[in-house]
Amino acid sequence: MKSKENNRKKKTIVILVLSALLVLASSIGILALTNPGIFSRPAESSAGETKRLDENGRAIDGALQNKSSDEILKELQEKQINVTDKLSSHVYFPSGCSGTEGSWIVENVESNTVTIQCEVYLGDKMIAKTVPIKPNQHIETIILSEDVEAGEYDVVAYVNYYDPDSGNFLAKAGFKIRLTVQ
Repeated sequence: MKSKENNRKKKTIVILVLSALLVLASSIGILALTNPGIFSRPAESSAGETKRLDENGRAIDGALQNKSSDEILKELQEKQINVTDKLSSHVYFPSGCSGTEGSWIVENVESNTVTIQCEVYLGDKMIAKTVPIKPNQHIETIILSEDVEAGEYDVVAYVNYYDPDSGNFLAKAGFKIRLTVQ
């Protein structure tokens, strides 16, 4: 007789537990339906506020269109900015140590109406930069600003064009040249 009574108590307890779970699940479901964002955690800023998209500024529609050196020169000429690039196709450094003076000839011809400054890049790293070169000036040397292992490299020399009066950047053209480091 006791076993029937124990079984009935166990069934009652199971039914009560299942009923409590059913009521709990129903309550959570109703809460979720009436408050859609209750279980998602908002991104927080440093002040504890919800982080939102910053709508300031404006991006340009469409994919980026890279310009060739000729297109850049044409645009500069249309703005009545005369540019003739004269640079040697080879840079030479007797050592690969930072601070080494190397040989490279760059001329800013007299007819140009811009100040130029050149940068030499090995991959994505700038390894040398010229002094500013005004019209009717030239350089014959450049200083290595980064250590470079001995060898022969294909590099890119960027010629940056600046307004001679304000010093403001106007445009840039890139040229593939050869680098030798002893």
